Amino acid sequence: HCEEIHNEVEFEWLRQYWFQGQRYTRFCSWWTRPMEQLEKDWRLMETMVGPFRRSLVTWQPRCLVS
Repeated sequence: HCEEIHNEVEFEWLRQYWFQGQRYTRFCSWWTRPMEQLEKDWRLMETMVGPFRRSLVTWQPRCLVS
């Protein structure tokens, strides 16, 4: 579930905000600080999810190993 949450935060929140949200900052700047905090938290999650993701790439089920 961590990977799903990590991806949702990245693709549905952070990328959308930095792509679209910054142009609305002059009208509603309230979102800036919470989104900056979310990005910091996402980066921390990246340090935790990254090694797990890399371990999945190198892992091979026993039935596939000859």
